[in-house]
Amino acid sequence: DEENHISIETFGHDARMRLRGDENNWQIELTVKLHGHVQEFDGPGKLDTENELTRSLERRAAQAVRNNIESTLSRSQELKADIFGFGNLIYRKNPQLWQKISSRWDEEIFPQLTIDLTVEFDILHSGMVKGSVEEDR
Repeated sequence: DEENHISIETFGHDARMRLRGDENNWQIELTVKLHGHVQEFDGPGKLDTENELTRSLERRAAQAVRNNIESTLSRSQELKADIFGFGNLIYRKNPQLWQKISSRWDEEIFPQLTIDLTVEFDILHSGMVKGSVEEDR
């Protein structure tokens, strides 16, 4: 927000793609898990890995990452550019399905593809951050 500033450094991530459904009704599940720690925090309260303030920061960080990924997905679908490799996933997991749809992938299917996105963010530790300077006065 306007008064509080925070800086979170990510140091680990895991992304998984899964093909779900059947030949006539399928979608891609994309799950992204990130890990990070707080570099700077000048807001009220104290941070530790088990309190509600930290959980709130995790939700906000996950939403920010989700917004970026959704924006990138949307733009790549507009450009008909499968930069995430979803077509390759289908080819590897279901070669018969890929054979049926590959000629229509770029122009018809990929731009309309349903992608179920889940983003999780875990703050594993808060470093040396102990809250605002004014809190200790």
